[in-house]
Amino acid sequence: MNLSSIKLLATASILVFGILGSASPVLFANKAPSRASKKHIDFVMKIMTSVATGVILSTGLMHMLADALDDLSDFSLKHSNPSNPYPFAIFFTLFGALLTYVMSTEMNHLAVRRIKAPVGESKDLADCRPDSEEEKRRCALIRLWVLEIAIAVHSVVIGLALGVSTNRSTVTTLTFALSIHQALEGLAVGSLVVESGVPASKALFFVATFATTTPLGVLLGLGMEGEVSKVLQGVLSAVGAGILIESGFVEMLPSVLPPAKAPEVLPAPPTEAEPLKVHTAVTPAKLPSVTSYGTLEDHFKEEEREDTGYLRAVCYAGVFLGAGAQAFMAIWA
Repeated sequence: MNLSSIKLLATASILVFGILGSASPVLFANKAPSRASKKHIDFVMKIMTSVATGVILSTGLMHMLADALDDLSDFSLKHSNPSNPYPFAIFFTLFGALLTYVMSTEMNHLAVRRIKAPVGESKDLADCRPDSEEEKRRCALIRLWVLEIAIAVHSVVIGLALGVSTNRSTVTTLTFALSIHQALEGLAVGSLVVESGVPASKALFFVATFATTTPLGVLLGLGMEGEVSKVLQGVLSAVGAGILIESGFVEMLPSVLPPAKAPEVLPAPPTEAEPLKVHTAVTPAKLPSVTSYGTLEDHFKEEEREDTGYLRAVCYAGVFLGAGAQAFMAIWA
């Protein structure tokens, strides 16, 4: 099988995984799982995302960056001091990572201006928790547009990098990494589509746009195959490596292993001497019922189950497993 045929299969694989990932939450929106089932699903998804994060990071560093270093080696020797050549591949990787981060951050700032928040409170797109259902749907729709635009830009670039690549092993490993990445990102897109409550026609638009951007980039790169210089291949590979590194460290890894948060301090249980004073000092939303007092252990039991050392250890192992397996494949790259 020649390289062009492999790239066409890669396009089909990325497209199918993108459709499956983004359409699944929409199709099963009315079939909500039980609380116990949801916990099991969340646990499995965390493990899968951990492994995928390791795969994506390793693909960016061990495969795409390695190709960029090789493709730009002659260019570095010709256009810089031969005894100490300038690391152009590292420069474009850094540029790709920073550009992706800046674009995502600025999209966040532009969108967050449309979110209503009480005067004096900072607004953050990630912490948008409106009270009304209408504001909740509006907030989800803003998140959805931000995610779609950010994904569309970097997906076309990473697809181009795959399309113009002449390294068979890199094409294979990048196809595997991008297929997993599309499925997991698609779940996030599909979940926001459901949460935003958009009609079926718009839901189809968001799913189709997400699923086709990376395959479109691959096809564009495939059309340029043979006409792209080795230097441009190296630049695209380096920028693509930066995009994957930023996606792994900034977007995916924090979603699996969020920073530790101090537990919320609950008010002391009401006493017989001053029951009204304690109750009026606390908002009703944060005041547990009198029957729930006894020990704080029961109140925090749910949070302890959600953030345990065991879960973090499993996620750490998943990241190292995915990174190690993909790095091992670089032996044949």
